[in-house]
Amino acid sequence: MVAPADSVLVAVSGGIDSVVLLHALLELAPTLSVRLGVAHLNHGLRGKEADKDADFVASLAGGLQLPFHDGKEDTRSYQKQHRLSLEEAARRLRYTFFDAVRADHGYDKVALGHHADDNAEQILMQLLRGAGMASLGGIPPIRDGTIIRPLIRLTRQQISDYCRRAGIAHVTDKTNFDRRHLRNRIRHDLIPVLRKYYNPAVVQSLNRLSDIVRDELHWTDALCETHFRLAVTGMKPGQLRFSLNELRGCLPALRRRIIRRAITLVKGDLRQIGFVHIDAVLQLIAAGSFGSCVHLPGRMQVRVAGSEIIVAKNDANLRNASPAGSARRWFRYTVAPPSTMPVTVFVPEAGLRVVFSLFATDSPEQLRGAGQQQAFFDMDKLHFPLVLRNVRSGDRFSPLGVGGTQKIKKYFIDHKVPATQRACCPLLVSSGQVVWLVGHRIAEAAKLTAATTEVLKAEVQVVKQ
Repeated sequence: MVAPADSVLVAVSGGIDSVVLLHALLELAPTLSVRLGVAHLNHGLRGKEADKDADFVASLAGGLQLPFHDGKEDTRSYQKQHRLSLEEAARRLRYTFFDAVRADHGYDKVALGHHADDNAEQILMQLLRGAGMASLGGIPPIRDGTIIRPLIRLTRQQISDYCRRAGIAHVTDKTNFDRRHLRNRIRHDLIPVLRKYYNPAVVQSLNRLSDIVRDELHWTDALCETHFRLAVTGMKPGQLRFSLNELRGCLPALRRRIIRRAITLVKGDLRQIGFVHIDAVLQLIAAGSFGSCVHLPGRMQVRVAGSEIIVAKNDANLRNASPAGSARRWFRYTVAPPSTMPVTVFVPEAGLRVVFSLFATDSPEQLRGAGQQQAFFDMDKLHFPLVLRNVRSGDRFSPLGVGGTQKIKKYFIDHKVPATQRACCPLLVSSGQVVWLVGHRIAEAAKLTAATTEVLKAEVQVVKQ
């Protein structure tokens, strides 16, 4: 992780892990011939407690006669400004601070105090969220050649034992015991249960899994690169173009990797890009309708242009490509007929997915009054493929039980639907006819009757993006 004569900036929060890391590196410094410095960022989240932690780290660095670099940020303001989770806002500010100190003061590496238990918690968090293989690689021991984690093979217990034997003082962050946070519930509740009843070495097993996954990812990334280059038809700063035919010829897993790599290259990272977003792009590739597009976090847009698909950062030209020059997030997804397995369509612009399933019934009257999150349709009255799209000027439908048709705009007004929800409210369309204002009401023409024998069920599920 370090080379002779390296300068290492040690990130120290004041907690047991980072303080033990500092002492361990200080003990090894003469042997490794490395120069050390200490960095501490006060995130401005815990008031006087955080100020005391900063004073503790400053005193620690002074007592060890090490250079000390500190900073303070208003994380909540940054969070609101950039519309991030608090955890992500703090992470960005922290790494930005470390990078700046490293560059300004000539450090080669930044050492962080993550350990094996942290990695196990991270993997469990990703598993519970249904993450893909890339996330199961866990916390890398080395990232970008500059971020190193010397304690990643040690457990929390080993670090605690070392600290106790050496009599090392540290501070305790009370928020690490706040069970409102998923990571803390995994740490204090889930892992102890797994260790006690399922696998005493669960932490080691999860770390072994992450090692295997990282090795597999290195291999598959190399395979992906060949197909990526074959599919690319053009590239320039902030934009990549791909052949739709080449992408459609790839297996689904390979298509996912190519899209993830494309977004990474254009956006700079995959932060806030999840399964729902990648799946929406795959649906776009499958449909291939000219002008169709998907908007992603980070001002990203993926759109179809003839025989190509374009992955780009939003700019004025791309926005103007939307109908009528609107800044609205236009979307259009096709719905294939379900068979024995449900069909799921993700609509990231609306923050939801719609699951379609098919079943037979001899009692259609029992399926009425399903509520706003479910809808039932007479399968014989639908024509596939269906289309899920947002509302456009002049759209009309025949609401169930009302009689006659009305503009959807009037329906929104009459039912006091907020303007912010109207633009992204999906419509389900069959042969050009609106059969469902999703989350509100189905159309008269698609309702169940006593003669209905086959039912299409549609269920709306909110997706956390």
